[in-house]
Amino acid sequence: MTASTGAGVAPSGVVVVGDLLADIIEHEDGSRTRHPGGAGLNLAVGVRRLGTPAALVSPVSADRLGEWLRSAVTAEDVTLVPLACALPTGTATSRRVAGEPVYEFSEAIHNRRYAYPEADVAAMGSGAVMVVNSYPMDDPGQVQALVDVVRRTGRTFVVDPNVRPTLVRDIAAYRSGLRRLAAVADVVKLSLQDIADLHVEDPEQFVAELLRSGVRVVVLTRAADGMSVHAADGVVATAPVPDRPGPVVDTMGAGDATLARLVCGFAEDGVDLDATRWRDLAREAMDLAADICRISGGNLAALRPTERKER
Repeated sequence: MTASTGAGVAPSGVVVVGDLLADIIEHEDGSRTRHPGGAGLNLAVGVRRLGTPAALVSPVSADRLGEWLRSAVTAEDVTLVPLACALPTGTATSRRVAGEPVYEFSEAIHNRRYAYPEADVAAMGSGAVMVVNSYPMDDPGQVQALVDVVRRTGRTFVVDPNVRPTLVRDIAAYRSGLRRLAAVADVVKLSLQDIADLHVEDPEQFVAELLRSGVRVVVLTRAADGMSVHAADGVVATAPVPDRPGPVVDTMGAGDATLARLVCGFAEDGVDLDATRWRDLAREAMDLAADICRISGGNLAALRPTERKER
């Protein structure tokens, strides 16, 4: 897991491994808008807006949409580590059903490939924290490739399964891939919805299983019941959902906001936190998620760059 950097250069910031795509939002009036998207991009942008250096590692196509996405990443002051991609740029069409986001992904996203040449592995080792939040965990080969990178770089590693049922072809394989990544992770962050989508019946038992696999901490978000932080010796901290003025617009992006605040904290202080620091960090993450829930689309780019300093 965490190791020395070598060459006398201290790692800094957060490296996000995750999807970069064209996000098409269908609105209630039938209109559509297109935005740079993907859970990987949204997380990286959130990290950067919170004042922490961020890099995004993702397959990027050579087509016009791919060039548009490259420019969008650069405009957000996020360093892009573009992995080779022979497919066209993938798209995700999202709409709200009963207040919850529903996604449809193009075939290019279903068939995406993450492969890591030597130069890209070196770039991935430049951050203090590596986090994956959108990944083909049902592909054993791609899971093993990421495990190898984690072992080679030795960085603090955080996993969020961020399950998208319409994107998962084999849920049993996805669970297996998550367990494989958890075995080399320092922290796993997941939600009750992730656990339900993984077809796991007992959340507490699943958390205990992950802890036995080798992960040091499991962060579990519980929707309206807030967050709990679990370690091998029990619950370390909890945080409620804070009261905020105004209605909840939608919950899209709340998970990315929570994760962004957590990994920024890990980049600053590591993951060997005492109960007080865990409690404070969990509350900060819940505060940020509550703010994002009051923004249409849940886009972390809506955060002001000074947001972190004001908290």
